[in-house]
Amino acid sequence: PSLPQLRSLPLSLGSERAAVAEDDAGCPSEKPLSTLDEKPSEDAARSRVPAELSRLWGVWQIDAPSGLLVGEIRQGYIVWADAFEFDSTPLQVSRDGEGVDMMLMGEVHTAVFDAGPPASLRWSDGERWLRVSGGP
Repeated sequence: PSLPQLRSLPLSLGSERAAVAEDDAGCPSEKPLSTLDEKPSEDAARSRVPAELSRLWGVWQIDAPSGLLVGEIRQGYIVWADAFEFDSTPLQVSRDGEGVDMMLMGEVHTAVFDAGPPASLRWSDGERWLRVSGGP
């Protein structure tokens, strides 16, 4: 999706990265990745996420000369890079089971996953994201 509202562009997610975790009530909340580095909790989280979404885990950038870092997909959410002023956005398997949907700025965006290499997401507005690290 075309993503407006850019702030300063970070070179990478680095130590500023956040991931979506569940709080005690089971609600998503952002936490530094360092709090999610334990292997058992990551495996447990993956088992709760549909396979169609868990295969998307990793860091993604826009497939364009700018190579703009988009963010990280984890636990069924995209945690946006600092360049975007979006809250973490939940992803869901599309109705046909062939893609992934997200609601962004009041509009549903759908992407189709290609395992690659490189792994990519082709969004309904024509934008293409490439996975630059991570993955199942």
